[in-house]
Amino acid sequence: DLPESLRLAWLLSQLQFDLPRHSEMVNTHRLPWLAGLAMLPPALVAANVLELASFNVTQLERALEAWLPSRPQTPLTAVAKVLMSWWETYQVDQPEWSVAVAALDRMLPDETQNL
Repeated sequence: DLPESLRLAWLLSQLQFDLPRHSEMVNTHRLPWLAGLAMLPPALVAANVLELASFNVTQLERALEAWLPSRPQTPLTAVAKVLMSWWETYQVDQPEWSVAVAALDRMLPDETQNL
């Protein structure tokens, strides 16, 4: 369901995420976790367009399980639902990326604050 080329694209999408214009509004210790989460929806949307994978909550959950080394105690289904909601809001409102990433950080369950 999740081709290796998609995982590589997802990893590449996180390059330079630490630049201030992308990350100035979040804790730098959480940035790797947030970068991974924030880039999952765009990677899966691109894969969906290319017919490599689907984009839905179930696929987000699979990607979280397969690709993220640090996992919250919160069920991945809950994190995937937050990601889907965040992405849908981002698509409608299209805020600055740094604002969107800060919003994702605030939307995540409290258990993820230590990741």
